[in-house]
Amino acid sequence: MSLPHSTIKDVIESGGEWLSSLEKAGQKMNRKHDDIDQPNGNPTEVGAQAGSATDSGAPRLDPYYQPWLERLADLPADAYLSPDPEVQSRLMAYFQGALGTVHAQVLTREHIVNGPHGPFGVRVYTPPSGEGPWPALIWMHGGAWGGGSLDMPEGDGVSREICARTPAVVVSVDYHLANQAVYWPVPHDDCMAALHWVVEHSAELGIDAGRVSVGGASAGGNLAAGVALRAKDEGAPKIHSLLLIYPVLYLDPPPRPQQLREALNRLPPMLGGSGGELDRNSLPWRIFLGPTIQDPSPYAVPALANVAGLPPTLAVLNEYDGLRTGGEAFAEKLRSAGVRVFEHLEPGVLHGHLNWVGQLLMVGLLAAP
Repeated sequence: MSLPHSTIKDVIESGGEWLSSLEKAGQKMNRKHDDIDQPNGNPTEVGAQAGSATDSGAPRLDPYYQPWLERLADLPADAYLSPDPEVQSRLMAYFQGALGTVHAQVLTREHIVNGPHGPFGVRVYTPPSGEGPWPALIWMHGGAWGGGSLDMPEGDGVSREICARTPAVVVSVDYHLANQAVYWPVPHDDCMAALHWVVEHSAELGIDAGRVSVGGASAGGNLAAGVALRAKDEGAPKIHSLLLIYPVLYLDPPPRPQQLREALNRLPPMLGGSGGELDRNSLPWRIFLGPTIQDPSPYAVPALANVAGLPPTLAVLNEYDGLRTGGEAFAEKLRSAGVRVFEHLEPGVLHGHLNWVGQLLMVGLLAAP
């Protein structure tokens, strides 16, 4: 069962009210691995030979993955951070897929924001028709904090589709990427500065300053959560709602259930296999936190924060993703603190599925009616 196409639209436009409508419609909350519906089509069963008996321990993936399981088998888990052009070309081919990138017809403008660590860019996506003021989403792409860009499918394609289908103004943040010389709090401060810039320039951007949401995917979900926490603690700007899409939230992640571990171990390392953990010993965390890793800020590691008072939150998780258990645990932490949460587990997909703009963009979350 996929979420209705209007879910993200409702999150951005109406804040807390979207939760009530979903609950009244009987949507399942806290969907678990053993009762989710399979995706349409014949799922790919990793590790099972043709004609063999079904292996119940094998992950049942969306058919999209079939041609990529062998093509990406030799890439390491941190291939996203590789400077090798050939590796990056293979990754872009994987993300964009055979159907190519969706190009929704929206208006785009580039702006420069002066942040505390120097200028950085934002790309503003505006609906091509209708009249504002529009609700707004400040969007942070993923890429393990040290990779990714405004032009990756998870950045540009997702921003265009949310802008066109909500409709809403989307502001995609080109935050400084982490490296040996750039680390916490630089990316976080850039995203916080983008939030203030959007609110301060809301009139000229055609934005309703009372309906500004923040969201992001993977490392961008981490940055979005950190911005929401800091805005809450500082009392402004007020954030309308929070979108956490397969986010990185735990420096010491909760243990994965055995069934998930076994499924991930059958995948190529770059697709989540080898059993590797995104924990304090992993390269992305060490690059992002730098010398602060011994005593990290809760804005850098949202699982450490007091989350009471956060805005209504949508958490979208992937069935076959090492970050899934952290997302589930954080959603429960939010609920325990009285935050309204809708948690959705997308079946048959891996980490980073927003990058498959050609075929699986938001799988049901943004599907056309």
